[in-house]
Amino acid sequence: MAMQHNGKNGFGLVDLVIVVIILGIVAAITVPRMSRGARNEDPTLLHHSVATLRQAIARYAEEHGGVYPGATDGTAATFIAQLTLFTNEAGDVSTTRDEAHPYGPYLPDGIPPAPFGAHKNSTAVWIDTKHTPPIVDETIGAGWLYNPHTGEIVVNAIPPAATDRKEDRTDLCLSRTDSPGRTKEQVTRLSDIVHALKTGLTFSSEC
Repeated sequence: MAMQHNGKNGFGLVDLVIVVIILGIVAAITVPRMSRGARNEDPTLLHHSVATLRQAIARYAEEHGGVYPGATDGTAATFIAQLTLFTNEAGDVSTTRDEAHPYGPYLPDGIPPAPFGAHKNSTAVWIDTKHTPPIVDETIGAGWLYNPHTGEIVVNAIPPAATDRKEDRTDLCLSRTDSPGRTKEQVTRLSDIVHALKTGLTFSSEC
């Protein structure tokens, strides 16, 4: 004999729709965060790269009478050579250490690559003697900008401002359609989302 069930079991159509919408909202929040984490700069790497360059520049100047690397002729080639090869007190370079070239190398592994930006992984250096500190210009095909007169060096990239990232918001924005006086509400619980869907609220991507 076939058994009959009198009570309602499982989800109704409305419940399934709500679940699908909730999953979509969660995905819209988490996916940008995951992709952003994969593509954005690593703060630790940025700090390490900049610190390595600045320490090398400072050490060179300390051992060369306060003259910064690259200042002798203002070229990127001299800047790189004086940091990566052996030098004498005047800044003349040599591929081998000897009594005449006792200093360096300050960057034995070479110029560190730019950690992020349009020229990520570039070790090229662009000389900027007009600005203190150098001004970022991503149209320049170099990972670093350097002023040999002041010893200032910066990565040639514009980091995204954390305050401008809407996806960093942990709340969800709702635009009420039934109450003009309350145009936006912050919703942080799934129960609030379900209630919102049942009471005629529409989700807004702008906060």
